[in-house]
Amino acid sequence: RTQHLTQLRSEYRPQLQRGPSISDDQRWEWVRILLSREDISLAPRVVGLFALLFGVPVTRIVTLRRSAITVEGERVTISFGTDPVKLPPRLADLVRRVIEAPPRSPVSEDTWVFRGLRPGAHLANVSVSAALRPAGISVQQGRVVALMTLSRDLQPAIVADLIGVTADTAARWSTHTGGDWAPYPQLRGDAASY
Repeated sequence: RTQHLTQLRSEYRPQLQRGPSISDDQRWEWVRILLSREDISLAPRVVGLFALLFGVPVTRIVTLRRSAITVEGERVTISFGTDPVKLPPRLADLVRRVIEAPPRSPVSEDTWVFRGLRPGAHLANVSVSAALRPAGISVQQGRVVALMTLSRDLQPAIVADLIGVTADTAARWSTHTGGDWAPYPQLRGDAASY
């Protein structure tokens, strides 16, 4: 085209950045529902809470192994990435209930945090959606809002370590949400001098 050998013309439409169709307030309302509604199955409630609070995909949450959770008295931590996250008391109580629930089958192993219907299998992500849909909760939309909020409020390397995404992914989310963490090392150095 630059050498005028063709008449071919390509036009690219600008891509609009599409955000989630729910607000952060709606996400927090869903969190309140999942913390309190006992008529929703326990395991899908906890999976939904993890997605809505930490932005972790449901497919990763349902495959969490028991070794990802540490219970020390009242303190409950979970590791999605390299750094464990201390859970707030109400969520910690729900997680304790999930891991203390008896297995569905005497031959099933306690490998998974969220056990499925078949022995040795984890909970299916479609089961989570099916359990939460009647309450009007869209885990996917809420997860995107949570990830955007975390990426805006925390430095990308911290987000990567907390929820187990790559640093590049966390940086892209931070850029997408308008987070500017370029002066972070300098700010951190200034705070250390106090």
